[in-house]
Amino acid sequence: MGDAHGIIREANSLLRSDPERAAARYGEAVELAPGDELGYCGMALALRFAGRHRDSCECMEKLLKIRPGAAYAHGFMGAAAEDDGRKEEALACYERMLELDPLDVAAKFKRDVLMGTTGRVKDDRYYLKGLQGELDDETAEKTRRIIMSALLKTIGGEPSSNDCVVMTPGMRQVMDVLFEWSTKDGFLRYAYPNMYEGAPGPESAGELLERANELADAGRLEEAAEAAGAAIAADPDFADAHSARATFLARLGRYEEAVACVDEILRIKPDEIDDLGTKGMLLEKVGRPGQAAACYDRITEINPGDMAARYLKCGLLAASGDAEGLAECYRAALEAEPDGEKSADMQRGMRTEHREFRRRAKAAGSAAAGFSKFMRKTGVGMEPNWGRGYSGGAPEPGGAGRPERGGRV
Repeated sequence: MGDAHGIIREANSLLRSDPERAAARYGEAVELAPGDELGYCGMALALRFAGRHRDSCECMEKLLKIRPGAAYAHGFMGAAAEDDGRKEEALACYERMLELDPLDVAAKFKRDVLMGTTGRVKDDRYYLKGLQGELDDETAEKTRRIIMSALLKTIGGEPSSNDCVVMTPGMRQVMDVLFEWSTKDGFLRYAYPNMYEGAPGPESAGELLERANELADAGRLEEAAEAAGAAIAADPDFADAHSARATFLARLGRYEEAVACVDEILRIKPDEIDDLGTKGMLLEKVGRPGQAAACYDRITEINPGDMAARYLKCGLLAASGDAEGLAECYRAALEAEPDGEKSADMQRGMRTEHREFRRRAKAAGSAAAGFSKFMRKTGVGMEPNWGRGYSGGAPEPGGAGRPERGGRV
């Protein structure tokens, strides 16, 4: 055994500089001590560093014959298979590791990532859900914090090599076995000593949102959306983070995703007028005027004097080609009491437009007949922020097309 350990120490020194030679030396140690897991761990690690993923897996399969309960071996095999592009095999390995060690955060994280990339779940941020909330197990909690912090580093940067070890299922444990760290928590204490000295953990949701806004100011909208998403992962009920992400996604043209963000805000703050208006305008952009009208109607139920919502609905009805609905919407707006000077200004503009609409309708003999001339000459001044994704009242999927008379859907 002494000779085997001496060979392993020599192989350890070659691991990074010459992994092929290190693998050969670890193989010699396995021959001398076939019942010792150190040689297998070293050889599997060296083969992985050499890019020989299948050989690395075979080495771990041999280890499992002498250590059938070694959960880390399955995780390490999964990571090697994933690096080789064998996602289904990797997923099965991660599942097996979690059967043996349900608290392994790295295996759960990688399993959840693959659940998204293989189409098993539709949520492309599914993996973040498994990283939310503190864990009772100390090692699992430290691993969770490191992985969460490493993910944040990928926004405008790269995780460290130590982060990559922790994020790779089984690798941390392999290194704990191989290097026989003298520290209590093995690789974690060796690589992250500050975690044991009261150093701050990952950034707070507020700090992440601040970073998101800085990235957006610099024009890095994709990264800003990711940072806002990380803030949401840290605090799922952080309405400002959902709002910021919705803004970034809308600026990127990812309107459906922005709608989903606004839905989350309305889950947290039901009937928030500004967010209902934002949702209505986004729905217009993605071609769902009926649902947009419902948002504007809800605003005027909450605050009858909100002329912005009434004016947006007028524009929606005009774009949908609903002449009678437009006339009715104008009348309702002009009968309401404005909730402030800005609303009063909008109402005055609507009164001018309504007067012109009536004049055209009277000259043509009906609202429908005068509508086209009104739209050509005057039209409705209010437009949603992102434009409209429909025209002429084309029906929406699922039947939610042109709003019904009066705008209720």
